[in-house]
Amino acid sequence: MWFSQPYLLNDPFDCSIPFTLDGTDEEYQELFEELNSMLPEPKLDKIREFESSFLTNDKIDSAFINYVKEAQLRENKNKIIDTVGEIGVACFSARLDSILMWSHYADRHIGLCLEFDTNYPPFSDPEKLHRLIYSNSYPRLLLIATFQSSNMPFDPLVTKSKDWEYEEEWRFITDKGNWLLEYEPKALTAIYFGCLMPIAQRKQGAAMPARSAARLHCMERSETMFQLEPAPYHG
Repeated sequence: MWFSQPYLLNDPFDCSIPFTLDGTDEEYQELFEELNSMLPEPKLDKIREFESSFLTNDKIDSAFINYVKEAQLRENKNKIIDTVGEIGVACFSARLDSILMWSHYADRHIGLCLEFDTNYPPFSDPEKLHRLIYSNSYPRLLLIATFQSSNMPFDPLVTKSKDWEYEEEWRFITDKGNWLLEYEPKALTAIYFGCLMPIAQRKQGAAMPARSAARLHCMERSETMFQLEPAPYHG
């Protein structure tokens, strides 16, 4: 399977969206105390200076909140910028009967669709396979989670507009883009030929040697509704 780099994806918002940070007053207070405790014990003057900068009546004020938000936004944006240029993305769907997706991604129904079992590598790696989030607004990240983690936040890489919700996309993300990865043959469980794929091309596809026992199907147009229906391929 092929892993594209994000700049080749067809959605200009994909992997390049801004985000904001969320946090309650209690979380900011907890974060202040955590930062305070990280200062070296001998430097009491630094601790007092730190506290005087951000405390009002022993409570954190807006200056501390703004300080943390700006620092965390910078850090997380830098993580994403440094990483996005290198990562690879392979896109999958939970459905096989979308007329639009067959039109857009399978050469106007002339191509085919592959079905995979995620119990086999590389799909079985939960840290690399992500279900997409669909939203009308940009993602909001939890302040404490982003501060305590050294990893890049994934939400901006797996959040898309609700316009794409019909795709029910799953995304496989690797550290490297523009390369091919061979999957475990047993992971391929079925092949679906497009409803407009020529008969000769179907026969050619069915005759290809395979190291797995993939089931063969043809997508057919419903006789009563605007929908596609899979039927077993009999040659």
